[in-house]
This record gives sequence, C-alpha cells and structure tokens, in this order.
Amino acid sequence: MPPQSKSWQQFERVIASMFGTFRTPLSGINSRHGPGDIIIPDDLALLVECKVRASSSHWTLYDDACKDARKNKLDPVRTLLFFKQKHGHGSIVTLDTDMFERIWNVPGVRELFAK
Repeated sequence: MPPQSKSWQQFERVIASMFGTFRTPLSGINSRHGPGDIIIPDDLALLVECKVRASSSHWTLYDDACKDARKNKLDPVRTLLFFKQKHGHGSIVTLDTDMFERIWNVPGVRELFAK
C-alpha cells in the first residue's frame, strides 16, 4: 500500500484539479515550476496558494456567516464573507469552493485571468 499523502498535499491536488492541472511538487522556494502551490496553465496569469490549518479565525467568521444563512433559510454555498483589515487597503472575499467552481465555469470568467 502506498504511503498516505499529507492532508495539505491532498488539498492541493483537489484545488489543482479545478483548474485542470497538478500541484507543484516541492512548492515554495524549492520548486522550479514557478510560484504558488499549483501549476497554472500557461494561458493564465494567476497565483494559487492552498492553506490547511487546524483552526483559523477567518474560517470561524465564514462559518458563522454560513450558520446565519441557514438560520435565515438561505443556501450557505451562496454566502460571501467580505473581510477588511482596519486601516488596511482593499478587502478580500471568501466564498465556498462549490460557488467558486460555478463562477469559474461561467463562459468568459476564465478570460478575466488570461495573460
């Protein structure tokens, strides 16, 4: 039986499959494939980092938003968490991976990330 992959490697493989590609072997400074945790197709200008953590305050905030959606009879997959750091520039948005895949597969969306 082959050795079990570490959970972060398995996670990288799942995310890479959404883009039709593979995880970057020896990702980080040891890689010769480029930046990020997955190999990005040549036609895209995109960097993807994959993080696995035992706990995360950001995840807790998103989970709370999903619970609020359920309580209000809304599909939690349609929950968007916008996050801004006080006195920081810009903001980030967190969304469910299923929703990301739906958006990614809308015609024309991939071209937004084209080189």
